Amino acid sequence: MMTHLTGHGLCRGVRAVRWGPLLGVLLAALCLGCPSAAGAAEKISYQDTAEWGRLVRLWQTLLDHSSGAIYSAERFKDLASALECADADLDSLAGKKLLAREQVDGLRRTFHSRYGYVKDQCYGAGRARRLDALESAGSASQWITEMQLDLLRQSSKAGTLDRKLSDAIRTNLVTECTFQRSLEVVQADLAARQQALKPEEQGPDSAARARFEQDSRQRRRRLLEAYEDRRLPRDREIERLVPYLMELTKAQPR
Repeated sequence: MMTHLTGHGLCRGVRAVRWGPLLGVLLAALCLGCPSAAGAAEKISYQDTAEWGRLVRLWQTLLDHSSGAIYSAERFKDLASALECADADLDSLAGKKLLAREQVDGLRRTFHSRYGYVKDQCYGAGRARRLDALESAGSASQWITEMQLDLLRQSSKAGTLDRKLSDAIRTNLVTECTFQRSLEVVQADLAARQQALKPEEQGPDSAARARFEQDSRQRRRRLLEAYEDRRLPRDREIERLVPYLMELTKAQPR
C-alpha cells in the first residue's frame, strides 16, 4: 500500500509538508547565530566608539582647567598632543559616517576655541589685557558659557537635570556660542583686511586706513548691539552643534 501511495506522489507531499517548516526553523536559527548577520542588524553609534570616549575625556579635562578644578600649566601643556589626537578622532568619525562633516568641523572649531580660551585666560596674558567694549562682551559671553556648562555638568552628576533646566541651558548656549562665532568671523575678517593694506596705506593720514577703521568701528558696534539686544541672526549650524557639546559635558569619561 505504501508503495502504491508513493508512486502516486502522496508520501512525497507529506514529507514536504513535514520538512518545509522544519527547514525554515533551522535556517532561521543559523541566521540568528551568524555573527555577520547580527552585526549587520546592529547599528554602531558614535557614542560607542573609542574616538568619542577620547573626545569626552579631553573635553572634560578642558572644563576642569577652565573651572579651576585643575590648575597646572605643566599638565595643560600635555593637552596639545591630545588636541591633535582629537582632530584625528573627529576625522575618523566622519570617515566612518558616524558624524556629518558639518558636525565634525563645528566640534573641531569648538575644541580648538576652548583650548585657546583656557590657554589665554588661565595660563596666558589674557587675564591682564585691557579690552574694548566688544572684547569685554566676548569675555563675558565666555564666562556665561562657562557657568552654563558647569551647571549642566554638576546637575547631571547630581541627577537634578530636568527637561526645563536642560532646555534653558541649551537656549543660553546657543545664544552665547552664536555670538562668539560671529565675533570670531568679524575679528578674522577685519584682521585680514588690515593685513591686506599696502605699506603706503598704513599711515595715519591714509584715506584707505581711515575707511578701514570706520568700517571696523561700525561692524563691531553693530555686532555688540545685536548681542546686547538679543537679535543675533540664527545660526543653524550652532543650533545643531550645541546638543553635541551638552552630550560631551554630561558624559562620564571612560
